[in-house]
Amino acid sequence: MYHYFAKDQKEAQECNSSTVVDIKEFERQMEYLYKNNFKTLTMEELYEFLKGEYNPPKKSVVITMDDGYKNNITLAYPILKKYRFRSCIFVIGKFLISKNYSNEFEYLSFEDTFKYNDVFEFGSHTYDMHRLLNGIPLLPQANMLDIIFDFVNNQRLINSPYFAYPFGAYDERIIEVLKFFNYKLAFTTKKGYVTSSTDPYEIPRFTISQKTTFDQFIKIVNGEYFDIYVHKSSNKIRKSYQPAKSFDEKLQYNLVQRRG
Repeated sequence: MYHYFAKDQKEAQECNSSTVVDIKEFERQMEYLYKNNFKTLTMEELYEFLKGEYNPPKKSVVITMDDGYKNNITLAYPILKKYRFRSCIFVIGKFLISKNYSNEFEYLSFEDTFKYNDVFEFGSHTYDMHRLLNGIPLLPQANMLDIIFDFVNNQRLINSPYFAYPFGAYDERIIEVLKFFNYKLAFTTKKGYVTSSTDPYEIPRFTISQKTTFDQFIKIVNGEYFDIYVHKSSNKIRKSYQPAKSFDEKLQYNLVQRRG
């Protein structure tokens, strides 16, 4: 999992973020994958693997990028295209239609989601719930109607069955909403490897940042961190929630009440 990229080491060090990656280091990582015959899976291929309908090559990885920064296309796109790799960017819907500038650290535009689909797929990172409320991720705190209408707004922009939880925070209610809206996969921020038994709504990922050494990257993609980072039982936020069997009825009732 990547977030955004810096033009060089100096800019990466000056950037006030723990998730920035020097684009030269990113190219070194992608070159390693290419020279060692790794395949980058699409979202659909990952989904089919979890359903038991696809057997990917042993050397397979999934490259994701969260938030939808402009430098995902200005810096990372040419490198991915060079090596014929695929990736999925999870975008925040509101920022797709807000004013974008030429600054490298601005967000992608709605038009960008059509121009670069030879390399990128685009998934949802909510429409406007990538925020904190009292220092805590908003999504699990939000009421059901606000969550539903956020999802409706984002699906109008990004009609994708793939989702990444903002800040990795979620609970049973969020999973039920994802299922109602026919999402196939949802990604967390928990470290771990995907196996055939991984829950498709609790997919773990390794964060790659400026702090990730090249040796660590090699160990991660070759499965050598397996004993340390195994995807175990969920640590999602636990709340009481409406059982799945009556969720559709509850949602329809709430929508009627909202319209009223």
